[in-house]
Amino acid sequence: MIDVTYPMPHITGDSVGGFWTESAGSWLHIDDAETATRRFNLEGEKAFLRVRGISAMNSSTLVVSGHMDGDRQGALGLFDTTAMTWTPIATDASFVGDVAVVGRSVFYVEILYDPFGDASFVVRRVEDATVDPIVTPEVDMGDSESVKLSVTPDLTVIANTGSRLLAIDPAAEVTTLSELSAGIPVSATTSDGVSAWAAVPRVIDESWYVDGGSSDARRVVDTDEFCEPRSIETSQRKVSPPLCNIRAMEWIDANTLLVSAGTEGGSILAEVRVP
Repeated sequence: MIDVTYPMPHITGDSVGGFWTESAGSWLHIDDAETATRRFNLEGEKAFLRVRGISAMNSSTLVVSGHMDGDRQGALGLFDTTAMTWTPIATDASFVGDVAVVGRSVFYVEILYDPFGDASFVVRRVEDATVDPIVTPEVDMGDSESVKLSVTPDLTVIANTGSRLLAIDPAAEVTTLSELSAGIPVSATTSDGVSAWAAVPRVIDESWYVDGGSSDARRVVDTDEFCEPRSIETSQRKVSPPLCNIRAMEWIDANTLLVSAGTEGGSILAEVRVP
C-alpha cells in the first residue's frame, strides 16, 4: 500500500507488471519491482491538458484522451514518455471520452449530445491512420457524465456508466452485467477477460487484511463519516468488503487489482486481492 497526496483517477498497467497513474497533470510510473521510475508534470501547452483516459501500448508509450482548457471536445494522442513527445491520433469524434488499448487497436468513447443536452455514447475503434468506425450501438448515458471503458480479448466492450455495467459484444448485442448505485464509474478488465467494478457496498463474512502502509493509509481503508463505501465485484462472482472512496482501479496481474481510494485529505494506492 502506497500513501499518495491525492486520488489517482487514471491508472493503466504498463504491460510488464508495473503501472502508470495520472492526476491533475501529475504522472507517476511504478515498475514491477514497485519502484517509482518516473514522476513528472507536463510543461508548456501540455500543462493545460485535462486527461479523460490513459491506456498503455507498452511500458513507455501511452494512448491519452483529453482536452485542453477551454476545449470540451478533446482528442487522442500517442504519448512517448521517454522522448516526452506527442503524436496526434486522428478521429471523427466530436467529443472524446475514455480510451482502451488491446494489442495495437485503440478503442475510445465518443459522447453524443442531442439538442436538449441529453447524453449517449458509442465506442469507436481506430483501425488505421484514417479510419475509426463505430463498433457499438448508441447507448443512453442517463445522468452519468462519463463512461469507463475496457475491452476483453475477444473484443467485447465493457462500458461502465456509473449506474450500469454493460457488455457489448462484437455483434453489437448489449447485456447489462450489473446495476450500480450512481457514482464515479470504476471498472477494469484483465487480459484474460475477467472484469471487476465498484458496486454497492456488500456485507460479507470476510474483512480486509491490510499488509503494510502507514497509519494514515490504513485509516483510508476504514469506513468513517467521510466515506462513500463501495465493494469490488468481479465477473467470477467474487465480492470484497466495502472500501472507502474508490476512484480508479486496474488489474496488474490475473489476481491483483491496483486501487486508488481516498480523498484529497488522504489517499492510497493499494494492491487488492478480492477474497
